[in-house]
Amino acid sequence: MERLDGRRSWRSASVCALFLVSSCFLIASLTALVLNLTKQTPPLQSSVVAAAHLVLKLNGNTSIHRGMLDWFDREVQGAFLESSFEYNSQKLKIKNAGLYCIYAQINVELRGHHPTKEADTVLSIHRKNEANPALLTLHLHLSDRVKKPYTNYTSQIYQLSSNDVLYGTLEGSTEEDYHWALKEYGNFFGVFRINDSNDLINEVN
Repeated sequence: MERLDGRRSWRSASVCALFLVSSCFLIASLTALVLNLTKQTPPLQSSVVAAAHLVLKLNGNTSIHRGMLDWFDREVQGAFLESSFEYNSQKLKIKNAGLYCIYAQINVELRGHHPTKEADTVLSIHRKNEANPALLTLHLHLSDRVKKPYTNYTSQIYQLSSNDVLYGTLEGSTEEDYHWALKEYGNFFGVFRINDSNDLINEVN
């Protein structure tokens, strides 16, 4: 009986030692895993939205003038230009191809003279040259019954190519527009890129 008890005690001690070694190995492995994870940077932490927001540059002239529009890209509050874009000579250049949302707003007010006729003004955002149809068209129908500032906004989603160039124009009636003026704020044009599933996968990897 004493030999049997001795063998059982030896086996129990061996099992305990094996369990202790296994536990230490498991704890060491988990610790190493945690330390490795804490050293990794979250994959989406540094992602930046490709966007540009341009504010209309009036140059002291608030009249609804015709032709190509000029914009602030940095100099005034609210205007900004991310590195995926370039602005020069009234034109916005898209550096990277992708799916983009293009938006624009126009904000006008009465000059103080009651209009006797209706006026139609069109703000258009074009791509490359005037021969192509406008990507974005914002109609402003100014009725003689309008007594307060008038604002209109629109947006569209387009697939843009690398080196595409966008610019804005104003056109429409002329004489009737004299009763209206562009406001000092609320006139802008902008774009931002819409990330698709492939973009998100690339950022994670």
